[in-house]
Amino acid sequence: SISQWDSFNGRIEAVESVQLRPRVSGYIDKVNYTDGQEVKKGQVLFTIDDRTYRAALEQAQAALARAKTQASLAQSEAN
Repeated sequence: SISQWDSFNGRIEAVESVQLRPRVSGYIDKVNYTDGQEVKKGQVLFTIDDRTYRAALEQAQAALARAKTQASLAQSEAN
């Protein structure tokens, strides 16, 4: 039996590559992929620490509640 083989040096390059840009700024809490892994459209690649956004949401909800209370009070005083 005869075996034939060759050895080559080379470089492999991806057919496609993309730049990742977040829609919001923040600190990365978790990376959900490994380098070189194939990913699909819509797949979550990173999880951003949401504490800042949750705090802003809570402040906005509190401001809304105050505004509703003030509007209700103003309406009852007008009647």
